[in-house]
Amino acid sequence: MKIERSKVWSMVTWQDSLLSITYDRASSTAILDKPAYHSPNDITATYGNWSYEECMYRLTRVGTDIVRERANPQDPKAQMHRITEQKQELEDILSGAADFLRDSRQCRTAKEQLQHWALYMHMSYIHSELCRPAISPTAPRSELAKSHKETCIENLMNTLEAYLGLTNLYSYASRSWAALHRALSSSLLLSILREPQRNEKARLLVERFLKYLYQVTADMDQSGLGSPIKRSMLALAKLNNAVLPATPAPASATTIDTPVATTADQFNFNDWNLMDSPNWPNMSPLPSLGSDDSPYAMMDQIIWGQKPSPR
Repeated sequence: MKIERSKVWSMVTWQDSLLSITYDRASSTAILDKPAYHSPNDITATYGNWSYEECMYRLTRVGTDIVRERANPQDPKAQMHRITEQKQELEDILSGAADFLRDSRQCRTAKEQLQHWALYMHMSYIHSELCRPAISPTAPRSELAKSHKETCIENLMNTLEAYLGLTNLYSYASRSWAALHRALSSSLLLSILREPQRNEKARLLVERFLKYLYQVTADMDQSGLGSPIKRSMLALAKLNNAVLPATPAPASATTIDTPVATTADQFNFNDWNLMDSPNWPNMSPLPSLGSDDSPYAMMDQIIWGQKPSPR
């Protein structure tokens, strides 16, 4: 019974952490009484051999801590030091994982490949969320903050790389809103920060992701395509000066490794009626953000069509 309760609790906290980080809302389970034990398999788990489920359980706990602490005012300098502590927690989780979760070359089955890339994606995304205060205009001008900013950008790229790795193996990534949101937000943030203009890896990853999005939505009824996807594709194309073909090509016509065309016929963005909102930003040049706004405010405006608010 004790193990069954632990399994149920781990599933609840997993889902709650996922929603909390994705929608930037307070965690519900963080204020509830928790079992004294930590994961469903703690009885037999050994450090260095943690399963995907055990790693994800520990990762969700860090995620809920991040959201809970974010809701309270913090001294910027103290916040940077707290980020350092939590970065170590994330590194400890990865160090305790089984070999195939840490190194894709150790994967022996399709399941292990899926779990490797999924953990890589979730771990990278949580890492970027942890360090996101460092890319805010209000971040301290210190070497520590600079280091956290570099970590944030690196893990935004890692998140995108992991998502594309998943799409190479399974259609799961294109059907999962959680996975797609992580990739969407990461690619948008990299573009808002202008990383593709000065970082070749970021440029190639964003191009591959935009190409993939275009391919998987080419055969869909555009009137039924979700507004967040429409707005994000438009913004990514305009932020990166990409030109999409005027006539969608079938998803099987090219591979996702092919960069987005920059010499094709001009794509008619108005075909998607994306400019009907008075709050829709002029993406070229970038919208002006207030001194207290972060790139996340602009990302929210793009994905959800909302007026930016400081984050």
